[in-house]
Amino acid sequence: MMVCTFDELVADPRDLVRRIAIWSGLDPSFYDDFAFEKENESYQPKSRALQRINVSIRAHLSKGRFYDGLRGLYRKLNTQPVRAERDDAEVLAKLAMEFSSRSVKLADEFDLRLDRWP
Repeated sequence: MMVCTFDELVADPRDLVRRIAIWSGLDPSFYDDFAFEKENESYQPKSRALQRINVSIRAHLSKGRFYDGLRGLYRKLNTQPVRAERDDAEVLAKLAMEFSSRSVKLADEFDLRLDRWP
């Protein structure tokens, strides 16, 4: 079993999928020029009313250039990055108390780098 972290995927998707391909016995060169696109990024709508309209309309549109163009326009006009509602330090401290001993065991067992984990 190969275990990877989401941190690895975010930091260097090409390297991770190449390592997975090698581990699986596949040719990793497929990923040399592969375009890794971000999908399903979290965002916060500026206008909830516009978001409701977006959700009701997008299910009826065919996927393609027109859809992609409208989605890009919508995101430029009505989205913003998600704002943290709580203090990150407080959340990380609670996570560290709960999971630090388990994280050490996980890292040791699967030879993982969990530097960013609490």
